Amino acid sequence: MIKRSALVVLVLLAVLVFGFQNIAKASDVRNVHMSDTPDGPLRTDFTLGTSIVYVVFDHLSLQKEPVRVRVAAASGNVIFDGSRTFDGTGTSTFPVQILDPAGFLPGPYITTVYLNPYTSISLDWTLGGVTTIPTPTPLPAAVMALTPSSLAFTISEGAEAPPEKNVIIYNNGAGVIRWEATSSASWLKLRSSRGATPSLLRVAVETTGLPGGIYLGNITIRALDAGVTNTPQTVPVRLEITSTAGRQSISLHARNQDVGWFESNDGPGNHLDSDIMQAGYLEGKVYHGVVLFGLSLLPSQATIHAAALELRGADGSYLGEVGAWHAGLLPVTLDTGWRSLTYDQIHTAPISATVGSSLGTADLKAGQVNLLPFDGAAIAGLQQRLTAGKISFRVDGPVAGDNSLFIWDTGISIEGLRAWPVLRVSYTTSP
Repeated sequence: MIKRSALVVLVLLAVLVFGFQNIAKASDVRNVHMSDTPDGPLRTDFTLGTSIVYVVFDHLSLQKEPVRVRVAAASGNVIFDGSRTFDGTGTSTFPVQILDPAGFLPGPYITTVYLNPYTSISLDWTLGGVTTIPTPTPLPAAVMALTPSSLAFTISEGAEAPPEKNVIIYNNGAGVIRWEATSSASWLKLRSSRGATPSLLRVAVETTGLPGGIYLGNITIRALDAGVTNTPQTVPVRLEITSTAGRQSISLHARNQDVGWFESNDGPGNHLDSDIMQAGYLEGKVYHGVVLFGLSLLPSQATIHAAALELRGADGSYLGEVGAWHAGLLPVTLDTGWRSLTYDQIHTAPISATVGSSLGTADLKAGQVNLLPFDGAAIAGLQQRLTAGKISFRVDGPVAGDNSLFIWDTGISIEGLRAWPVLRVSYTTSP
């Protein structure tokens, strides 16, 4: 006998997969808003006695594609649920009408516009300027639910990324739940970050340039509405990249004394052996993060095939609105005498190869894993340093303008996340 919870999931999956077939592409529908007239301007509050409101939107090259609209009172009651088909290019209107001659009751409402199985837009509006429900109707609590509880991806090193997977998000109680989702790792991609139940959250992994190994991340899904229980929820994600025949993978950690930061106007000293690594601009000072890895565990005759630098964020309190951060290889000449280097030596050193893509403020937050894969030039630089047995990196951020600085964990502090900078390498050795 099928349990109720399993039946709910099966029904939701059928609705989401089959009920949403051919629904409009999100990229083809824009400027969605509420209005009191067909094709009218944005309104967020409507007059008492209103019995019909309109969802207005622009669309591009639709081909008889349905759009679904649901309207719920803040109490959780769904008072309208319908679909209409739209075609061509232009501005269209979706009327929402109730049969009660008195019109909508005063209070707040939520309109959810479903554009496809994965994307929805929530519009908040009120009637009569009332932002709270005068006499709330007791209803079962809204309970966030999702399935599956975890995701796993497996791929061979160098192969194309595996197919996307879905997380079903639904309400196991009454009403509609608006939600947002975040990822804890740069390789873990979410196709949407917000929506309303019921919906599918599409999840993908970016594996280009990553060496073999096991990568762990999390998706956090939280309700945006008050009174929802069972929120937030975390979906663990495991990515396993299996090494191809003959290849080996290794993860190298930096010694405590070889990771830290340099600050301008700091004289001859440095901040190695620190519990943080920071980069950016703050209060007129420039900061560079640095890390050096020993390569003694790699055979000197190894052939490097892939590598990536892994950093975990610790504190974004000093981030500004904009900025760009990037990591690069330092000259091998700096690796000797590393612990006695000065800011000027680090600041003026040329970068021989950039590692990974530039990071923006949206990529930086506490607990976020930034995974920076090596390109051909960076792999060649690592290959050349095998004989010397060391490789070092500088992390740069803004150097002027508004304050914007970010802090990564070094794994040294007891209070920290114990997340050391990691150098992941895939290699082969000659027989």
